[in-house]
Amino acid sequence: MGAIDKKYKIPKIESKYVNIYKPKSAIFPGPDSPNFKAGKRYENWVPNDFTIIHGCGFWHMFGITHPCPSDFISSKEFSHETIHEAEWQLFHAVSPTPDFAGSMFDGSFNQLDFILPADERPGESRKIWAPIIWNREGRYLMIYSPSPFRMAESEDLMHWKPHGVVFESENIDVDRDPNIMEKDGTYYLVYLASGGVYLRESRDLRSFSEGRRILTVPDGVSAESPILKYIDGWYYLFYCIFDGQDMVNGAYDYRTFVFAAKNLSELDGSEPITCLDAHAPELFEDEKGDWYIASAEWPCRGVSAVRLVWE
Repeated sequence: MGAIDKKYKIPKIESKYVNIYKPKSAIFPGPDSPNFKAGKRYENWVPNDFTIIHGCGFWHMFGITHPCPSDFISSKEFSHETIHEAEWQLFHAVSPTPDFAGSMFDGSFNQLDFILPADERPGESRKIWAPIIWNREGRYLMIYSPSPFRMAESEDLMHWKPHGVVFESENIDVDRDPNIMEKDGTYYLVYLASGGVYLRESRDLRSFSEGRRILTVPDGVSAESPILKYIDGWYYLFYCIFDGQDMVNGAYDYRTFVFAAKNLSELDGSEPITCLDAHAPELFEDEKGDWYIASAEWPCRGVSAVRLVWE
């Protein structure tokens, strides 16, 4: 019997990003916002937190989107009042081939109609952020933010029906960015709340435990898009910076920090093992077991992806 590897592996980006999704012009579904009018076509759209899932024969991508504000010059030149204006619908794009590797070329994902605009979610906040989707017992369950965290269901990834609140966290309309990991029949949902990354557990994705903080974020840092993975006996936690006080890389900062620990309780207080270039990252395996990381708004407008290796 060989020696057991007790050391974590370090994820590394293998090559150059490929800009697989480029937003196209679209009609804003509304309702009206101060700068955008329902029914009007806008040429330039900005995506942010998103998810990628393989289902119904293809790869599907869903995420935040809104028309680009006229006062957005660059990631470092923008207005805080408009940078998230009218994030009231999700973009939906689908791969041209069933295999992800076959879809790794410029502009490959085809943009479909927006899903879950505000008028299809009566009684909810207009905002819809950072969806995560899981296929459970033949149904696709989407959990999205901001708090209260809500659920929508679909049978085909095309048509979605809201199903109400799954849980509330302390900061209504602020806590956000859910992501899901499954291990031994338990679902671990991580999200952002006051001061760090929090975790809730569930056996059915409908009833959740109380939230507990598993990683404290440094003062002055606004984190985004946490991801939790369990690989070869180690927990890996990722998050990126959104708009830390230093503003080194602007509003769509591409510093994604990675932490590793043998136990969840050991993540808090640990130091990052590496920093990857990705904003609002998604981390996933394709059908062959190859790892990829995808990034929104960096290095290109839209979503880009690249192979990830573990060393």
